[in-house]
Amino acid sequence: MNRIQQLLPNDYALVRLSSTMLNKSIIDANALLRYLLNDFEIINYDNISSGNKVFENGIFITNSEAFDLKCSFYKANARGDKRFWIYGLNSLVKDGIIQIGDLIYITVAYVDGLNRIIIINLSHSQPDTDILSRIIGIDEITAAKEELIEKIRRTVVGFQIPNSNGNGKASPRDVGDTLEHHLGLSMNNFKGADYKGLIELKAKSGEALTSLFTLRPEFENTPISKIEPIDRNRVAAFQLEYGYISLKKPNDKSLYVTIGNQPNPQGFYLKVDEKKELVNLLHLDSHSNAPIITAYFTFEKLREALYKKHPSTLWLKANKTYDIANDIVYFDYYAAEFTRTPKFASFVDLIQKGVITYDWRGSTSMVTGKNRNHGNPWRIAPENIELLFNDYEIIDF
Repeated sequence: MNRIQQLLPNDYALVRLSSTMLNKSIIDANALLRYLLNDFEIINYDNISSGNKVFENGIFITNSEAFDLKCSFYKANARGDKRFWIYGLNSLVKDGIIQIGDLIYITVAYVDGLNRIIIINLSHSQPDTDILSRIIGIDEITAAKEELIEKIRRTVVGFQIPNSNGNGKASPRDVGDTLEHHLGLSMNNFKGADYKGLIELKAKSGEALTSLFTLRPEFENTPISKIEPIDRNRVAAFQLEYGYISLKKPNDKSLYVTIGNQPNPQGFYLKVDEKKELVNLLHLDSHSNAPIITAYFTFEKLREALYKKHPSTLWLKANKTYDIANDIVYFDYYAAEFTRTPKFASFVDLIQKGVITYDWRGSTSMVTGKNRNHGNPWRIAPENIELLFNDYEIIDF
């Protein structure tokens, strides 16, 4: 898998081949496979009518060759169970290329101008790097990474770079803004990756938690939705309901908290509901101490935000020096790590373990109802970043 991921760092699904699958010519299309096919605009099960089949050609790659195999995708029975089948599997078993119990790896690659389904047997007849490279080629992220690292070496490494945001002590975001400024990139808060839409840039000076992405929760069918019927006003209502009186602004209710897998001092914590595919934001009732779902995040939106922001990421480390005489901070960018292909299953697992946390950062005026929100990020400690991605590399400047 590591060899495949180095050349083809896209998401993937795994299928353990059983005798039942072969006998009935049926394989369940699990959520990871459905996400994969939908992301690459190959198959959207929502658009398949029950009883109809959609066909696509996949490429089966062995240790010596690659050949097309037809795949069908459909919904079965009255429940609309999502299924698929790879034609020719039984013949591959007879030829000894596949055996019952083998682990089948399914992903997507851009081949000859099209997104193609790629099928590989991880247990037997595994392809080597040469045949994978010949079929798949060098992906655009690898090319962009090499270009970006060379640009960083020429532009900032080995130099004391003055804070692009001017004089005075630096704010936490200045180290990233300065890097993007000197690389000639426009500073942004949009949800896609910074460099060519392929590589996210993250720079830090210190060991504070690293922000992964920001995402507003949903409130439908929670107490907040009963308090405030208009969805766009529910963040402000949440802060009025659960916030505390601000010391700096006594007319405001503020909520600046970090929320993990255990109740924090304000009674907030996160809990994963895998069956419903939700991450719930719970609050302990002040009277009964019973947990109440105050907001939630769907797996679908969390996954979309993670994958869109971090298809690949260059995490730079910098030292900062404050020049008192000239009242300016200088940054020295000295090291980097490169990651690619987030693992959403790991993202969920790390929430459950308290490794990934969620910050609520905002306030609402009790007089005017005006909302101030500074972005609510999902965050992780720098030393745990490696756990979240399929591919991890230390960059030598």
